Amino acid sequence: MKKLTSARQSSARPPTEAASVEETWARLISSGRLSSSLNSKVTICPLSTASVTKALPKLKVVINHLGNPPVPNKGWEPWATYIKRASELPNMSIKLSAGLALVIKWKWSTDEIRRYSDYVLELFGHDRVLAGSNWPVVDLGGTFDEVWHGITELVAHLTQRTYGL
Repeated sequence: MKKLTSARQSSARPPTEAASVEETWARLISSGRLSSSLNSKVTICPLSTASVTKALPKLKVVINHLGNPPVPNKGWEPWATYIKRASELPNMSIKLSAGLALVIKWKWSTDEIRRYSDYVLELFGHDRVLAGSNWPVVDLGGTFDEVWHGITELVAHLTQRTYGL
């Protein structure tokens, strides 16, 4: 049995077809019609995420689950620094939701997550924050109704202040 010493991607496609795939991706990215979701903690790969986002300014990148803030231990850094840096990139948005990494260690509490959501809303603004339920995963940390009511409560002030309703 031979030992694998290196790996190389091979393609059954002719070079011209491979080039057209690359060109298609380049066109999609440059058109602004392509977006990417970032599921990992922002503290794991902040430099590579920022590099890609800066290099591809028309690529829309969404950080999921508030970037997985350290809610269970009521931590702040380095999460807050990375979120601030991400907010400075105009093609970066963030989703107000609770991911698996959070709900397996923490029972939903609107009051406990409020400081993280307020910080994100302050930095990203109402036009770059998306709300998401992350159902059915959130059922591990609370009921859908409880979590969605909490998220609605966290953004309720925006309706009145931002939209004059």
